Amino acid sequence: MSWAYLAIFCLLSCCAAFQYDLMKLTKYPDDCGFKGTLRLSDVGDSCTGPSRTACQSELIVEFDCYTHDMFRFQVKSEHKRVPMPLPGTLTAKNESTTYKISLKTNPFALNVTKKETGEEIFFADSKMFLSDQFMHFSLNSISHESIYGLGYRNNDFKVMRDGRYLKLWNYDPAGCPQGDGPCYSTHPVFFGKVSARTSRTVLLNNYRAMQIQAHRDRLEYNVLGGDIDFIVFAKNSFREAIESYLEWLPTPQKVPAFLLGWQQSKWGYKTLDEVKKVVEKYESEKIPLDIQYCDIDYMDKYFDFTVDPKNFPMKDMQEFIKDLNENDRHLGLIFDPGIYALDSDYDVYNDLVQGGGVIKTGAGAPYVGEVWPGKTVFPDFTVESTKKWWKKNLRAFHNDLPFSLAWIDMNEPSNFVNTPNQCDYIPGNPNCPPYRIGDLPRLSHNTIPMDTFSSLGSTADTHSLYSRFEGDATIEAFADHPKRMPIITRSSSPGTSTYSWLGDGFANWETLRQHITGHMQHQAFGLKVTGADICGFIGMSSEELCARWIQFGAAFSTYSRSHKASDYATQAPYTSSLLTTIAKKAIRQKYAFFPIFYSVLNTEQSLLLRPPMYSFNDKYIEGLTYQFMLGDAFMACPVIYEGMNSVSCHLPASASPWFDLAGNRLDEYGDVAYIDAPMDKELTVAVPSGRVFALHDVSDDTLTIEQARQTELILYATNPNKAQEQGSFKLFLDDGISVDTKGAELNVDIHVTSNQISLDIISCAGPYKDVKVKELRFINPGKFSKIYVDGKSTNNFVKGNNMVILTLNETVCSLNLIVLA
Repeated sequence: MSWAYLAIFCLLSCCAAFQYDLMKLTKYPDDCGFKGTLRLSDVGDSCTGPSRTACQSELIVEFDCYTHDMFRFQVKSEHKRVPMPLPGTLTAKNESTTYKISLKTNPFALNVTKKETGEEIFFADSKMFLSDQFMHFSLNSISHESIYGLGYRNNDFKVMRDGRYLKLWNYDPAGCPQGDGPCYSTHPVFFGKVSARTSRTVLLNNYRAMQIQAHRDRLEYNVLGGDIDFIVFAKNSFREAIESYLEWLPTPQKVPAFLLGWQQSKWGYKTLDEVKKVVEKYESEKIPLDIQYCDIDYMDKYFDFTVDPKNFPMKDMQEFIKDLNENDRHLGLIFDPGIYALDSDYDVYNDLVQGGGVIKTGAGAPYVGEVWPGKTVFPDFTVESTKKWWKKNLRAFHNDLPFSLAWIDMNEPSNFVNTPNQCDYIPGNPNCPPYRIGDLPRLSHNTIPMDTFSSLGSTADTHSLYSRFEGDATIEAFADHPKRMPIITRSSSPGTSTYSWLGDGFANWETLRQHITGHMQHQAFGLKVTGADICGFIGMSSEELCARWIQFGAAFSTYSRSHKASDYATQAPYTSSLLTTIAKKAIRQKYAFFPIFYSVLNTEQSLLLRPPMYSFNDKYIEGLTYQFMLGDAFMACPVIYEGMNSVSCHLPASASPWFDLAGNRLDEYGDVAYIDAPMDKELTVAVPSGRVFALHDVSDDTLTIEQARQTELILYATNPNKAQEQGSFKLFLDDGISVDTKGAELNVDIHVTSNQISLDIISCAGPYKDVKVKELRFINPGKFSKIYVDGKSTNNFVKGNNMVILTLNETVCSLNLIVLA
């Protein structure tokens, strides 16, 4: 270990001796916040040398109340720094709060408790160390609190507080390994369930590299500079804690219908003819397909906004897109931020550099790195001229080649120029800080150096925000386009408003499991549509693994794509009879679920794949990592281990009884159900009591999600149990593609109470105003002898296994009340 790391070890061990007193205190009206100065108290000779001299003797501390259950706590250097952009907007300060502030001045300590319960929701004291290149501080955590988030980590959504280190830094590891990071995205936010009546969301608005040690009683933050800037939400339930954060973030893109379908990609399609044959294979096997991709192979020498004139000629590409669109299919294209720098005839580069909007060295020259085209510069997406340049080129290219999806990759940003040797601490050099993040030899490993600059300041400050700025610029580029343009990013940070995929995953069972937990993480971080490359990007899955991955990913992941690296053969569903069989079933299962996917994603700021504790307060459910609710409709328990032909599914007793969609009771023998899960069948879902939802009545001939949307609806309902009042579902349908659908939407609130279904029509317009409800399948009905539809008695029903099936053939908008009397 070098002297620098010994020094930082000494710093951390001495940190407890550093104490700050609160001076020059100004309290805000109604005790709703304060501002003051933290001054280092006299601690004698308890800590000398580099540690003491690096410490800042005076700091600014500030506490601000915003909404009644949200506050901000900051500790800042007196040296002016470039303020980090907040991911959300702070509203006017609110003097009526649900929390109480307690202050101690000598030494400084802050305790925030919830007024109703007296439970602690935030604690900070003076035992902190702040310098230009390193910060160390702790947050207390109640021992019984369950903490989720702090990612992206290729690990569980729940944080295991066993002393492990969580590494947060946008980093391209060329395949995200299992563990606690760093990986492609940085989200320094956690969601804590303190008790059944108290939960919290805590965001650190700092995007320098950090390593957080998770102990049972505290979280220790080790951050490579910047300021302490916490945004905290104090809520009642775990669900409210997550949803308050999602509502605070920028409103995400409206999800287009086709994005929820099945997608095919591969790095290494060498010609357009090869891509066409992939689509033809899907058609000949009658496997549904909604989006076909072209990776960087379509470009001319990997230059953005070009096509290879020999292998992907423009005219042929245009005809290909036309043919796809005529069959309700779409083309997705990849774009990388690195712009080739050595071709004087490349106007894309010339215009960018002339506008001055590139990442620059300390001397003010464009920084030149290396990515797929060779020597490249990196656009500075914080500069207005760069945003205009990006829009100009994207839209011009789109006019020539009307792709339906923009896939922005390599935006950590990734860089092939590396200095392989590890560097010891060099004071003032942000590439070689006094504290190492995980196994990274240096912060600039696989990315651009930290001593480069954007218009906001040092890359050391803004590196992990690069993809957010690129995503914002891409959204802005299509803001005035009449159709929704989904944007898929690999890298993200708080405030990212695009969608994402989980990056270059390995073909193994661990990555299948992390597809589920990574999905939950990213949705909680605000990325509504997300998912992993099904069957893995790196390596080859066994047929069993690939089948199980399709079984889950094609039916339940918001982003369902088969993608493979150039070194490996495709594992598209048509490559084996088993994969073909399960893909047809799983994709069409998702098509049937479309009303749930589309309605939740476009009307709620919430998770779609919900860990059980998001929806229930039963004991023993907080450790359930790999099963989930789809909205509030039903529970799914995928097969995630080799050799399994059944699953054990925990079904919370508070929502008992539970049934499958055919009316079979699943929890008859207790709250753990053992459900058969053959490899060639779709997964069984478990519907709790007090639920109502709509599914599409798809057939074996349904080949695209647009075709599925033309089918009739089937309403499902289960009676509430004694502890429930009613169940509700919002059905939302529009044309699925237009940005502006105001006045052309079907929006219906559907409720179930005991033996009764009611429909409240919010709006009935647009292309789906005449969509028909084929039938109602009421599971576990109470005793009845007659059924009334809008007051009229009907005998058009049959009783089955714990279910009554009522034939309707009525439009949604014509229905009001169905009563089983």
